[in-house]
Amino acid sequence: MRKNRFIVLVFFFILHMLSGCADRSEPVPKDFSAGGMTITLTDEYEEKTPASLTAYYQTDRSIVSVLREDYSIFRAQDIDPETFTVGDYAELIKSRNELDMRQASENGVPTLTYDTESRGKSFTYYTTLYKTSDAFWLIQFASNTEDFEAMKPEFQTFMQSVRFG
Repeated sequence: MRKNRFIVLVFFFILHMLSGCADRSEPVPKDFSAGGMTITLTDEYEEKTPASLTAYYQTDRSIVSVLREDYSIFRAQDIDPETFTVGDYAELIKSRNELDMRQASENGVPTLTYDTESRGKSFTYYTTLYKTSDAFWLIQFASNTEDFEAMKPEFQTFMQSVRFG
């Protein structure tokens, strides 16, 4: 009798574990578009109404924000956007922020990485920069600092999916 009870308990434990696994489906790639830009994220991301941004997407563990800066913004500051490079754009962003930004280039895409604190929590931002025929684009991926290294490969995959037009 004791042996049968053990077998029944093991059976229900395995059944419970398998049913839990069935509920966790893998994220599926999903395209999001805004202002002439398309990025492939996953279906975990939810589009939110951006405040002064071109687009904003979030999950429970990360965010993606998109800012399109039209060439007219640069012309108003006596900057010729035709000759202004995406590297110049990175330097401009660094000079206008009082953050310790680490600049790099990954697969030909300029990046800025920095850490901030808000409400006692630390966040890491991974910023990618692009130039199109009529605008500069700043696309930021962010997560809790302790999750950033695990999230970075996913952010890099998303970064490579960005397309314009």
